[in-house]
Formats: sequence, structure tokens, C-alpha cells
Amino acid sequence: MKFVAFERAKQGTGASRRLRITGRTPGIVYGGTGEPTLIEIDHNALFHAIKKEAFHASILEMELGADIPEFIAVDLSGLSKGKSLHVKDITLPKGVKFVVKGQENPVLVSVSSVSEEAEADAAAAAAAPVDPKAAKAAAAKDAKANAAKDAAKPVAKK
Repeated sequence: MKFVAFERAKQGTGASRRLRITGRTPGIVYGGTGEPTLIEIDHNALFHAIKKEAFHASILEMELGADIPEFIAVDLSGLSKGKSLHVKDITLPKGVKFVVKGQENPVLVSVSSVSEEAEADAAAAAAAPVDPKAAKAAAAKDAKANAAKDAAKPVAKK
């Protein structure tokens, strides 16, 4: 799906608010090695496009290098509890490099164990009725039982 977008110079809440008042929608395009680009799109065109089902399944086509793979397979079978896999631990195909922001060698995968409390909570959740109607019926049954118990109690006289 195609849109006409224009580059904008100002950013921030006030600038975005002024754009919206004039019927335009602010946006940011990320990607590549360059800085993010501030854009503005006509609100009406975007509004009508969002109403079409095809818009939500659209793919933006970008020109990529010929050597870029569809996926990178990583073997996690050797990881044990307390271990982690970092960016620099992965062998990349020819012509591919990681673009990291912030950290020099960020963690991709970390293996941890589940605590006993979390296991007990998970077991209790698994034992609870999954069907919403069954859960509602069980709650109503409990409420009736509690009401019957309260009604059977003798009232203390003063």
C-alpha cells in the first residue's frame, strides 16, 4: 500500500499536536544505519486506509542486499541454567552484521529456572476451570453455599 509522506523538521508533543490540528498525522521511520526520519502523513488518507482490511496485512517492500538471509538459525540446546547467549556468540552469514544500540554485546537469550512459588501458582491456575461459563457457575455455587451458611447461623439476641 502506498502513502504520500513528507519529511518534517520539528518534533515533540507541541509540534505533533499542531500537525494533528491541521489534519496531518506525525510519524517516524526507523531502519538502516541512518538516523530516524520524522514524517507527516495526511490524516484522511491514513484514516480511510486503516478501515480497509488489506491495510492491516500490507507489507512494506524495501530493497535489501542479495546476501541477507530470511532467518538466522541459533542452536540453544547447549545452554544450561544460569547461562546466556550474547550477540557476539552467534556466527553470522557472509555480508550480515548486527546493529546494536546502547550495549556493546547485549544478551539475546538467558536461561533461568522457575521458582517453587511460581510452579505452585502455575499448577493452581492449571487446575482452575478454563471455561468462563464453568468459572461463573462455580462462583455462583460458592456464593449460594456461603449465603446458606449465613442464613443457618443463629442470630444472637441482646
